[in-house]
Amino acid sequence: MVRGSHPQGVLRGSVGAIVDELRILAELTAITLVVIGIFVYFGRKLSKAAERHAAEINFPFYITRSGTVFFACVAAFMVYCAATRQLAPASSFGHFLNTLDGVASVFTGLVATVVAAGLILEKLGYPIWQWEKDS
Repeated sequence: MVRGSHPQGVLRGSVGAIVDELRILAELTAITLVVIGIFVYFGRKLSKAAERHAAEINFPFYITRSGTVFFACVAAFMVYCAATRQLAPASSFGHFLNTLDGVASVFTGLVATVVAAGLILEKLGYPIWQWEKDS
């Protein structure tokens, strides 16, 4: 009997593919977490430097700490999608991102998620921006 022709061989092959997908997911998740940390760290540094050097400029609004983390997560998700598309094009998500429907779905979902999460965070008392800086 040929090894791949037995149903258990097929099952073993699909389990191996699932394990490979999970390994790729774990690696890309680790990269994404590092990117979130870098974005938050340098975003806060840039914000403080701009505020210190341009204190006389009155901005109509400013991004809060929760907003910085939120936008870093959005940017990290975009990096995650780009990394999946380039580094793991054979994975199911990478294959989906290599289609026009996949890219359109991801961007549409991202915009809807950003709007909904922004409204929810504001209702919970964690606005992503404020119109006037309180002294």
